Amino acid sequence: MLLEGIKRYKKKGLIPFNYNETRIPLDNATRWNSTYNIIFTTLELKEALSYINKITKNTNFKRYFLTNNEFKELNELKRIFEIFIKQSTKLQSELSITLNITLLYIY
Repeated sequence: MLLEGIKRYKKKGLIPFNYNETRIPLDNATRWNSTYNIIFTTLELKEALSYINKITKNTNFKRYFLTNNEFKELNELKRIFEIFIKQSTKLQSELSITLNITLLYIY
């Protein structure tokens, strides 16, 4: 159903035509950036997920589906995580990390 929703909303222009994500990533306790990836992908696929919510008869899916306010809160969380994602990505690419460099990025 997700793939059907993605195709449908690609045609409507709500999801970019070259979008190729086919699933929402799983959380990884050792990689806190995975939470950002989950939030980012969920927001990207909001229309496709809403489509599934409309056509499915699965009551568990409907019960746990996010409300519009929860999607707004998720968007705010994404904005908070974006601050850290850029800095941690930069630090991951450095060959030799020292505390003075790390503190500058965190600050």
